Amino acid sequence: MTNGKTDMKLTQKLLLKGLGLLVFGLPLVVLMGCASVSREEVRREACIDDPQSPWKIRHGSIGGALETDYLTHDTMTIWISVLNQTEGASFKVLTEFKDVGENITYSPSHITVKLGGGEVLRGKGLSCVDAKETGQQRIPPETIPVSKGACYYLVLDRPSPPIEDEVVVYMNDSLRQNGNKIDVPPISFRKTVERKGRLGLFQ
Repeated sequence: MTNGKTDMKLTQKLLLKGLGLLVFGLPLVVLMGCASVSREEVRREACIDDPQSPWKIRHGSIGGALETDYLTHDTMTIWISVLNQTEGASFKVLTEFKDVGENITYSPSHITVKLGGGEVLRGKGLSCVDAKETGQQRIPPETIPVSKGACYYLVLDRPSPPIEDEVVVYMNDSLRQNGNKIDVPPISFRKTVERKGRLGLFQ
């Protein structure tokens, strides 16, 4: 009988110990599974090197995933991006007007792009709506009255340069208000590596 009671007590102790490991170990596993890990995203980030310019670059994101650069001024906010296309695809600059003042006109074909080796490129302006929804590449008028939401590509007839190469976009006289030129400083796009955190095991 004594041995039987001893065995029962030993069994109870083992069960309690196992239960304790389960209770305290499970949250640890959950925490480890939810531990933050990082991933890298390589892209071209816009910047303006002139600190005195009234134009600024503001960084944001769409849906918490797609990193974006906004060219901002008192009169407007433009999402601007040098699109890193797949090899062999046309090189594009995206401009989408998120906010815009009155009597603003835009001539996307006036934009020039300077590559790292000094080559200067000119392209043709295309409506984003035509390119995305209809697949057509209809060239808009030379000068376009713009409103909020207007979106255009500048398509350059050459493949995208390597992501390591700096690209400088010159807006030139592409933007006007009441017929008067709006001065915009050169916008440099440089390679940046962004590290983002995400949840681990359960992602």
